[in-house]
Amino acid sequence: MQQQKKRRKNKKGALRTLSGLFSMLLILGASYFAFRSITPEISSPNSSVASQPESGATVSAQGGVQKWAETKTYTQKEIHEGSLILVNQKYPCEEYSELEMLSVYTYKNSSYMVSDKNLSLRKPTIAALNDMLGDFQAIAGENDILVCSGYRTFEYQKTLLSQEEEEKGAEEANTWVATPGYSEHHTGYALDFNLLHEDGTSDSYTGTGIYEWVNEHAPEYGFVVRYEPDKAEYTGIQYEPWHFRYVGVPHSLIMKEKNFCLEEYIQFLRDYPADGEHLFFENDGKEYEIYYVKGLEVPIGEADSYLVSGDNVDGFIVTLEREKK
Repeated sequence: MQQQKKRRKNKKGALRTLSGLFSMLLILGASYFAFRSITPEISSPNSSVASQPESGATVSAQGGVQKWAETKTYTQKEIHEGSLILVNQKYPCEEYSELEMLSVYTYKNSSYMVSDKNLSLRKPTIAALNDMLGDFQAIAGENDILVCSGYRTFEYQKTLLSQEEEEKGAEEANTWVATPGYSEHHTGYALDFNLLHEDGTSDSYTGTGIYEWVNEHAPEYGFVVRYEPDKAEYTGIQYEPWHFRYVGVPHSLIMKEKNFCLEEYIQFLRDYPADGEHLFFENDGKEYEIYYVKGLEVPIGEADSYLVSGDNVDGFIVTLEREKK
């Protein structure tokens, strides 16, 4: 869904599925340099500067909206759309049209590479990625991060799972590769990293060394490391330091502060219904008010802007944004 104004995913085994790709890149030699080229960029409404963004203030619960600006009626289909949808082995994703995705290569900046000119993501994901890796390059002086996976069709996910099952067996494969229809990669909000150096060598992305900065600061740009090592009991997926999920600010910051994975966070937000106490969070001169609505009738509080996202379960999460006075 779109923001409305004024009323408004290491283990080295991960390289197996990409070995063909990297072999092709190495054979082509200098061709991968083309994927570093500067192309038209997407502007982010929360674009960061070269310095690190401010961290958020402590989450607090306060009284709810006293006066509703309007009530909007959404469709059942829209419950399964938005940057906060929960996709896992329990809650499948609706397959989106590739027409809803944008070529990362077309809109990326020069701070990273893509493995394929046809690799695509949603617009806000690309914008936040440009900001985050642009700042990483300014700080670390590196631009060897390769976005090796983005949006996937159900059919492509089926191919990946079949390959993993042939190597590890079905039970083990399912802890590494999601069942087709149950992968975050179907959403356009999830992406994977690898490393491709200027000398043509490649490495797995583990989020360590100089790249630790990316994993540590990702929430400041709206990203979370989706599959952390201590959250497999909730996510059903083993640790994947290379897999990032865009959820947007302030949600990424709250998840970091509370040490929540997305499953925990969505459940947590259910404690803040529209007609009860709401969740408040301050960051970078803005105040955010967050609440949950079950059903299709969604009341909107007065704010400078707002975002409504389905949770992919049975309702919506409303985020009101105001300039802090």
